[in-house]
Order: sequence, then C-alpha cells, then structure tokens
Amino acid sequence: MGSLAGLSGGIEIISAIIYKINSLIMALVMLTGGVASPSTENRIYYKEADAELMAVVWGDTQLCNYNPEREINFVAACDDLQNSACQIDALLVAGDIVENGFQSEYDSLTDDLVKVTKVDNFVMCAGNHDIRIRDYEQSTQRYFDFTNNLNPKDKAIDNIWFEYEVKGYSFLVIGSDEMRFEDAYLSDAQLQWLEERVAAISASGKPVFVMGHYPLRDTHGLPLTWGASLWEAGTIGDQSDIVYELLNKYDNVFYITGHLHTGIGQYTYEEIGNIHGINVPSIGITNKDGDYNNATGVILEVYEDKVVSRARDFGTGEYIPEYEVTYELV
Repeated sequence: MGSLAGLSGGIEIISAIIYKINSLIMALVMLTGGVASPSTENRIYYKEADAELMAVVWGDTQLCNYNPEREINFVAACDDLQNSACQIDALLVAGDIVENGFQSEYDSLTDDLVKVTKVDNFVMCAGNHDIRIRDYEQSTQRYFDFTNNLNPKDKAIDNIWFEYEVKGYSFLVIGSDEMRFEDAYLSDAQLQWLEERVAAISASGKPVFVMGHYPLRDTHGLPLTWGASLWEAGTIGDQSDIVYELLNKYDNVFYITGHLHTGIGQYTYEEIGNIHGINVPSIGITNKDGDYNNATGVILEVYEDKVVSRARDFGTGEYIPEYEVTYELV
C-alpha cells in the first residue's frame, strides 16, 4: 500500500513539473501568435430577445499535461466565450474535465476559465477520466474543489450528483457513485433523487435538463460510434435501461451527454422515446464521425415555450446553422 502511494505521489510530482513546462510553452505560443483567435464577426448572442436563459454546452475538455494541443483548442474556445456579445448564464461541461485527474490538470483548466468573465456559472459533470485512476474519495474531492473554486460559495457541491439552479431553471447532474473505468454506477439513493427531482421539475411545467457523461444504449450511433459491438460499450452501463425508463416517463426532458468524441453531425441530436438526447463533441480532442470536429459544441437558449439548440464552432467563432434545432415545449 505504501509503495502504491509513493508511486502515485511520484507521478503527481512529474505531472506538476510537466504542467509548469506546458504553461511556459503555452505562454510563448500566445506571445508569438501561434494560436489563431476565433473571429469576432459572429459573436455569441441571443437569437431572440425574449430568451430566459443561455447555456453553452461542451463535452470532454479532457485537458492533458502531456498533450498541449488540447489546451490550444480549449483556450480558443474560451476566447470565443469572452468575445460574447452578451453575458452567458452558464457553461456546462458533460464530463471528462481532465485526462488523468491530476491536480495540475485541474489547475491548468482553472487558469484558463477564471479569465472568462462573460460566464456566470460553471456546471461541471464528472466523467470516467476524472475518477478512474486513483482513490475515489481523492478523485471526487479534486472535482468538487475545482468546481467550487469557479462558482459562488452558495453554489458549492459535495456530491457527484447534484442540482444546480440558474435563473430559475434546474440542471440535474448525475455521475458514478463508485470508481469505474468506462461506465458508471448509480446508487439507489441517486436514482431515487433523480426520479423525485425530474418529477417535480416536470410538474412545474419547466423543461428538465439532465446532464451525465455517458449516453444511453443504442443512442447517438452506439455501439459503432464507440468502435465496439457490445451493447454496453460507450454507454452509462448496465443501468442504461433503468435511467431510460425513469426519464422517459416525463415530458420536456433533455439528456445531455459527452463521452463519444463524435463531431457535430448526424449523431448530435436524437429523439429517444420521449427524451431529447443531445450528445456534444469533445471541445479539446479532435472528434470523429461528424461534419465539424474541432472545438465544437452547442448553445441552449431557453424560452417560455421552447428550447433552441444552436451548434457552434467555438474555435473559429462561427455558428453552424444547419445543426440548429428547435424543441417546442408541451
């Protein structure tokens, strides 16, 4: 046990050193103009003036100490947010915040995000990369600390699953209650909480936004988009049907996921029974299987009677109008 702790500590020290080196490299790249800034000609704005909420949704930022290319994409996307023509109510990240759960990776991400003053709230979901390498308690505490450092104190979290309210709208964030390598385990307590909150929000007449890292089975091109034939590959796991049945009972439910690294395209939006499925690409990694594959995601605009999802290339600062979807609320 002691040798494992020593090994882990050694890896952390090496990771911290790499972080310092990469920070210097990134600073030099910025100073020499090596990163193309997104255009400001088509800045983020409300499509219609009566929108009640705007939330940017990214997947799999997955910053990695030994792969600075991901941070280049991420920094360009952050610049696009900061160039916004309006204040952005929330930035949602659908899991895999960092690659290895290293503290230095979270520090690097924080350094970039604290500069984005145009975002009021940061709603972050834990993915498998955030919790799969070391002790579950240590991994989750790092995730809590990272999220809490970005948000007001009254929005602090201390659980992997939680509700985050923005301008009267609730975002229900789900995650694994134990360390898993690729899938997730949702405890009975989490499932009960999820059903109670979905039912209550649905009864209020408002849309229900649920964000989890892992898609449901047979959705968004799975299992082929995961590159495997097993039904559970790339999904939330063997509780997929339970989560589906829970969410499918209610109207106006949006299930937002990442994990697949699939670009904006045919697999982004899907009607899953009564559920509106939105699978967002990785913002840091070059994606696959889509028409737009770098630094892309969506912007949700919430209105009294509808939700509009607008795809955007945050790296270049351009909307992708052919992948704009309007959901009429019932």
